[in-house]
Amino acid sequence: MARRDHDDSSDPMTMGLDEGLDRYDQAESLALERFNKTGLKLRDAPPKRDDGRTYDGRVPLNLPGMQPTAIGEYYALQVAYTDYVTGQVVLSRAEMLSAKEKLDLVLAAVRKSKLGTAQDKADLAILDVRYIEANASYIEAKTYCELLSTLAEAASRDVKFISRIIETKRMELEMGFRGGSVGRIPEGGDRPGDSRFRNRRGRRGQED
Repeated sequence: MARRDHDDSSDPMTMGLDEGLDRYDQAESLALERFNKTGLKLRDAPPKRDDGRTYDGRVPLNLPGMQPTAIGEYYALQVAYTDYVTGQVVLSRAEMLSAKEKLDLVLAAVRKSKLGTAQDKADLAILDVRYIEANASYIEAKTYCELLSTLAEAASRDVKFISRIIETKRMELEMGFRGGSVGRIPEGGDRPGDSRFRNRRGRRGQED
């Protein structure tokens, strides 16, 4: 039978506060264990540059003017960086969900331990150190998740930005090849056949 704190009801189905909090921690850990057993892995660190420095996801403002090779390297780094941040968002959401459930559990347990009217109980519960600690943990987890989510969205946009630069470079390169395949003007300034065309046109003018 579940251990019950002194302020819990005599209902055998009511779990004690401490044990309830432990159960939510266990649920978060079990979810991660299930994920790891699938053989899937989240990237556990941001990517590194060739010189060993950690890539921080900041795309250079002059990237469009760089050589295609450098642009391609930044694209690979940005994709890996986005994968890393997205994985951290998933973990932070799990932490936030657990913190929210803990907060609700603490609030219910604290309110039950207070005396007075419903409003008195609500006010006293908000002032209780157990609620304040649980609420602070939830705010921390929620803020952290929101920060990571914003970073992940920005990283994803940068991947698309670099992809557009690569596509533009590709189109410029193809247009350059097409332009080079057109017949070039000789040093005299005439294209092949131009002189024949003018001579033919001149003869027609004399005949007229």
